[in-house]
Amino acid sequence: MLLAKLYLPIYLFIVTIFTYSTMNVYKPISLLKRNFNTSQKKTALSLAIFLIFFIGFRPINGAFDDMGVYDEYYQVLLGTRFYFDWNADNIIFDNLFNFLASNYVPIELFFFIICAIDFGFLYLACEKMFPNDTLLAFVVYLAGFITFANATNGIKGGAASSAFLVALAYRNNKPLSIFLFLISLGLHHSMKLPICAYIVTLYALKRKTDKKYYLYLWFFCFAMAALHITYFQNILAGQTDAQGAKYLTAKGEDLVVSGFRLDFILYSVIPIFLGYYIEKTYKLNSKFFNYLWCTYTLSNAMWLLCTYAAYTNRIAALSWFMYPLLLIYPFVLYKKNLLFNQFLNYTVYGHLAFFLFMNIIYY
Repeated sequence: MLLAKLYLPIYLFIVTIFTYSTMNVYKPISLLKRNFNTSQKKTALSLAIFLIFFIGFRPINGAFDDMGVYDEYYQVLLGTRFYFDWNADNIIFDNLFNFLASNYVPIELFFFIICAIDFGFLYLACEKMFPNDTLLAFVVYLAGFITFANATNGIKGGAASSAFLVALAYRNNKPLSIFLFLISLGLHHSMKLPICAYIVTLYALKRKTDKKYYLYLWFFCFAMAALHITYFQNILAGQTDAQGAKYLTAKGEDLVVSGFRLDFILYSVIPIFLGYYIEKTYKLNSKFFNYLWCTYTLSNAMWLLCTYAAYTNRIAALSWFMYPLLLIYPFVLYKKNLLFNQFLNYTVYGHLAFFLFMNIIYY
């Protein structure tokens, strides 16, 4: 138990050290002289490989919440006959889990594989989205509110989220992007929400829909949440599977994490308002930023309609996994502008401070 409890402090220490060392490159005095490309990619890749082994081979322990549940079920399946279940909720994750168990593969290897998918895809996404700032994007993502939890507890969501980000990064290669979206969906069926949000975004941006309508929708959903109107939550429950419907319709003692969470809402809205303000004020012109901002805003708005569901944080996570990259993208585009570089520093350090506060003090 002691060893398992040391994982989070070690992770916090690693993220803090790498954040400070990385941000030294972005000081104005060295900003115009540094080559951001090759050395950053190598360091980010080395850090990703380290985390794959460090977290992938963590001890089987209840301190990592769902890990103990996976272990118990895995032991039941050991040596059982395997058949591919096309009706599985998570067609890739569930069948991989059953296949490895049926062949007596140690469960430690299963956790390692999922961790490799998570951090491996995450590195690829950062390398593609931020070719000259890969390490910065990677360490900022590591300091995300849900990143460690997704790597050690909500492992299906963590791996699926990283696959989604790679699919988004390779959006110009449509066959590959579609394939990666399907992998994301196969790892966790809940990815239907951000995938649908992305498809709506593609259609809306193609028609040059003004992004202010995304804001109007977000405020409408916020009003529904504030007024405790669950009408749309019940509609969504009818469109999902049994597990999703259970989250959306649970009552009483089943409402583990639910209700009008103002802290969650204030956290969620920061990249929405910040991104919209920067784009309109400084005439930011980036197709990728538009895709990311619109997909995040739409996904987060749908969460607001379900804020009274059980485990509302898990629904919020379907937008939060995009949060760290969305937060820094506008500043990275203009990092050689000293004003934007200063804002980048404030944003990264503020993001890190929030991450440490939530893990050391708040929780």
